Amino acid sequence: MLLQGVLATLHGPMPKTKIQPPEAALLHAVAQAGGQTALARKLKIKPQAVHQWVLAGRVPPLRALAVEAATGVSRKALRPDIYPS
Repeated sequence: MLLQGVLATLHGPMPKTKIQPPEAALLHAVAQAGGQTALARKLKIKPQAVHQWVLAGRVPPLRALAVEAATGVSRKALRPDIYPS
């Protein structure tokens, strides 16, 4: 709930929907990095790309390992469809 409050402060109120695990993992990774812009900086990509991931609710397959390295959020949590348990 705290994370949703932080994101609401940064990006306006979030819709009342159930967050699926990969979406929650992405939001956790963004928070661990210090925000969308900070994550983009760490990955050396544009902040707009990270924003699109958040809107889509998942990290692109080719970015999962980099996000894991930058934030400590596991690739399995970010993309369970590609990295099953």
